[in-house]
Amino acid sequence: MLGKVSIRNLAEKLELSKSSVQRHQRARLKRAQHPESAFWETEAGADFLARTVFAALYQFGLKNHIGAEQLSEFFRMIRIDTHVGVSPNALLIRMRQMETLLPTFQSQCEQSATCPTPKRTLTMDEVFFDKTMILVLMDLTSGYILVEEQAADRSYETWHKKAAARLKILNLEVKHAISDRAKALIKLAIDGFGCNAGADLFHAQYDLSRWFPAPLARATRKAAQVLKEAKTVLDKHLVHTSADVIETRSLQTQVEQASTHLATLEQAHTRYRQHQQAISFAVHLFDKTTAKPNSGETVRAALHAEVDVLGVLAQTLEIPDTHDALGKFKRQINDLGSHVEVWWLWVNSLLTDTDTDPPIQHWVKHQLMPVIYWHHQRQKTQKAWQREQYQKAWEQASQSLSQASLTNRLSCKEQHHWRLWCEDKVRHFHRASSAVEGRNGCLAQMYHNGRGLTPNRMMALTVIHNYGIYRTDDSTAASRLLETSFPNLFEWLLPQMGELPLPRKRRIKIKHNPLMLLDVPL
Repeated sequence: MLGKVSIRNLAEKLELSKSSVQRHQRARLKRAQHPESAFWETEAGADFLARTVFAALYQFGLKNHIGAEQLSEFFRMIRIDTHVGVSPNALLIRMRQMETLLPTFQSQCEQSATCPTPKRTLTMDEVFFDKTMILVLMDLTSGYILVEEQAADRSYETWHKKAAARLKILNLEVKHAISDRAKALIKLAIDGFGCNAGADLFHAQYDLSRWFPAPLARATRKAAQVLKEAKTVLDKHLVHTSADVIETRSLQTQVEQASTHLATLEQAHTRYRQHQQAISFAVHLFDKTTAKPNSGETVRAALHAEVDVLGVLAQTLEIPDTHDALGKFKRQINDLGSHVEVWWLWVNSLLTDTDTDPPIQHWVKHQLMPVIYWHHQRQKTQKAWQREQYQKAWEQASQSLSQASLTNRLSCKEQHHWRLWCEDKVRHFHRASSAVEGRNGCLAQMYHNGRGLTPNRMMALTVIHNYGIYRTDDSTAASRLLETSFPNLFEWLLPQMGELPLPRKRRIKIKHNPLMLLDVPL
């Protein structure tokens, strides 16, 4: 305890009253309850304390939807409640402040940069939570979310109003749009964006998987049960020494027929998986066997062939198509082929604009591009069987590239230039809306973990997705779209938050029990 003289001298230096200085000294001594309390009183300690609190609110409160009650309990466990107000209400106020500041950061970044590649491939979808509907519009190449807002309906007018405003702000054009077969989304692509409405390969194959495997699995289980019963009857019959030879042969014939039928169904399972894989491999820029560029017509022909074989297989196995899954897939084949068609049209126009010699253009398209493309597919896929197929296609394309005469004549600088050019163009090829489906799943988890998603929280989550989530190459969705670096989102947010609230004496809530009559004498 400082003496009166020390308090008086300190008050004169700080230009405060003695009572104020004494009050602050008492508060400081009251806060010094733990060994680390002295560090929190320093300037470095106070800065670290602010960073700890705001980082926890940003990382766990906003990004992971942890409740304020849990965060308050965590702060009390690490014993900072003596220096900072960490009540649930105080933390909620700070998180709402973050939700208000984050859209400002995105607005500033979008105004300061321009996308160098304005022609983009977009995908759009809706996600539903109880009575809430959210519209999501995303750039597939970068993963940048353009629209993520609640809406009362999913009509073409609503979609176009929201999408057009965002595209105008970022000065973007849509060269291709991928979505499911919702009529409003198809109209948005054709009439609103003025581009092709590409069908989503993921949804198309998913519809086939909902139709064919389930009845085939039921028939297989039934055939296995029939075979088991036939073998049981035959074994019981053979136990008797006086078994009839003719009846024995009849039972053996039944077992053989049941075994053959089961083998046919099991083989059909394998054939179905092979045809699904063939459908997936058909929608690529290059043929995985010959490494020749695919066209829209070759893709459509391959898809028609696979679907026709599936139809014959279904008729052979007597599997009904009650929901017209084959017909629905066939109606999407033209739009599935547009993925390859639009991409090659775009690349050919870019090659023409470069004024490059025709032999070099041919070398880029037929020799270098397949190597880059299959390498990109090999790195992107998570399935072992696909990675094995892509590896074989890459090895074959690499061998063809090394044997090309122009490969040895071009300088290392020229080859490096074209390699980077091809890598950039390959990233713009998409055939499914998997990215937006993943975002929908992420929103669903956030919605169910918390107490819903308010409009402000939705806007904050969108900004965090665009500017606060980093890939292994330290790039964000915004840096990939606008091809420029931006300040770290949390480092920008930290000085905007101001000072931490001071702790208050917690009130002990007393719950009155009407069954306890304390005023009544015993």
